[in-house]
Amino acid sequence: MSLLQKVNSSFTTNSIIALCAIGISSFSIKMIFFPYGVPVVEDGLFYFRYATDTSIIGQLPPTLISNNGWPLFLSIFFSVFHSNNFLDYMTLQRLLTVLISTVTIIPVYLFAKKFVESKYAVLSTLLFAFEPRTIQNSLLGISESIYILLVTFSLAFFLSSRKNLVYLSFAIAALAVQVRYEGIFLFFVISIMFFVKNKKERKVMPRYLLALSIFVLTMTPLSYAKIVTGNGETTTDGLISGAQVYGSEAGSTNGVFGALHYVFTGIKELVRYLG
Repeated sequence: MSLLQKVNSSFTTNSIIALCAIGISSFSIKMIFFPYGVPVVEDGLFYFRYATDTSIIGQLPPTLISNNGWPLFLSIFFSVFHSNNFLDYMTLQRLLTVLISTVTIIPVYLFAKKFVESKYAVLSTLLFAFEPRTIQNSLLGISESIYILLVTFSLAFFLSSRKNLVYLSFAIAALAVQVRYEGIFLFFVISIMFFVKNKKERKVMPRYLLALSIFVLTMTPLSYAKIVTGNGETTTDGLISGAQVYGSEAGSTNGVFGALHYVFTGIKELVRYLG
């Protein structure tokens, strides 16, 4: 069976109609609340500036940033879009996050279909598409929309019956790390799941080493570019610097009790993110 046939087999006529209806309805609701003419703020503004600089100079700007996956993706659209009004670019930024959030219903459906029947998978998609916080977040122009899309696609491909799609799952997980550092937890999770899923297979280690190589090779170009331009932290630097900040705060806050508080908080957050 070809890949196209396998993809088609995942969607029935009824599910396609239902997903189209859900997507159009979700997109329409988001556009009703779309803040036309309102500048993006906070993280959205920082991503906007980075994407604008990248599109203008044609390379990574010397700007300190932790995760540049989203603004780099955004800069592609900025480079082909032309306007004399900066608010038009901010509108484009928000429109992209709305579209990405709407498209996410596809991997959500594929992921849910691995556990439940098609009709219940459509219901799961419906709940995601109209979740108020998802709608609100998609209007901010920030990185969460594309991060959720990448994470969901990675999990859906990992659970696919086609073994080769597992490697694509690791590549997408690497892209998720470039968008948000929390993506590293996805890598740990699918690594553990890989061994659990293939525990009876004799060549599990060579296959995992291949998957690991794909993950590393996907991350390397952006990480190397950030090191060369000196414009931000690599994933390792970010994790280390974060630990140093919490370590210094723990040592200066209520002595031993403050340190224990940070330790227990760290353990709680680790379990939560892995979960």
